Amino acid sequence: MPHRRWIFAPLVSIALLAMLAAAPAHAQDKHDDAPQPIPAALQPAVTQAEFLGRQLYLHDRAAWLATDAMLADKRMRKLKKSVVGWLTEPTALGVRVMFISKDDAPRRLYEIDVDESERLSEPTLESPTPLTAEHLAQLRARNLAISQSFMQCARKYNTVVLPSSSGMRVYLMPGFAGHGVYPLGGYHLYEIDSDGEKILSSRKFSNGCIEHQDSPKGLPKGAKPSFGMFTHLLDPQPTEVHVFVSLHAKVPLMIMTIDNKMMWPVKSGKVELIDTRD
Repeated sequence: MPHRRWIFAPLVSIALLAMLAAAPAHAQDKHDDAPQPIPAALQPAVTQAEFLGRQLYLHDRAAWLATDAMLADKRMRKLKKSVVGWLTEPTALGVRVMFISKDDAPRRLYEIDVDESERLSEPTLESPTPLTAEHLAQLRARNLAISQSFMQCARKYNTVVLPSSSGMRVYLMPGFAGHGVYPLGGYHLYEIDSDGEKILSSRKFSNGCIEHQDSPKGLPKGAKPSFGMFTHLLDPQPTEVHVFVSLHAKVPLMIMTIDNKMMWPVKSGKVELIDTRD
């Protein structure tokens, strides 16, 4: 499989992580690589990856919190079976999540705002406000993307729809199956026109299914990993998927881009470059 969880053989990389975790602070500092300037040709893609990755995180996290609130709301008991999915849209303070009915003329069944501090507004039940033309186009784009044949790395998939200069970006994202385990493979992007009816382009973000784990199996007792190391073949720099996962994970990512042999630490949504000449 082109993408591997570790650069080295599994036992070697686990031992490496254990040594990094157990080594005295001064020993680690001695070998730490200081961030290097990102090449000008790659800086725009890195900036875009950081921005889009954070947007993916904010919209996906808002949908997660809103779903928990909706399922816990006793007023929704009779309406849950009518929910076909959700839409998200940015607000001045965060993200609005709208749960939509599966009627021929979709309705807003449950609507709630989530700010960047993850505070939830008072929800609106069965809003009389109709969906806008933009909302309906977003629904069409979402349905068009999930109807495609794509490599799946999870039983359940989530979607995030973001605006783009040509229409909409629809991301298909594998759901998290366990605590501290985050899929890095199986993400897909469909660029769709503003009417939500035509696929303009598409891409995958990996060639196989891989996972990032906060606590990988096989570490010596008491050891904690310093980072998870992965190779990446499809881009010369980390993507929004790496940024998205880094915002969830407690253990940083180290991404090695194969074509240019560069090493990229990705932590808490920030992408850096370290010197790999040695």
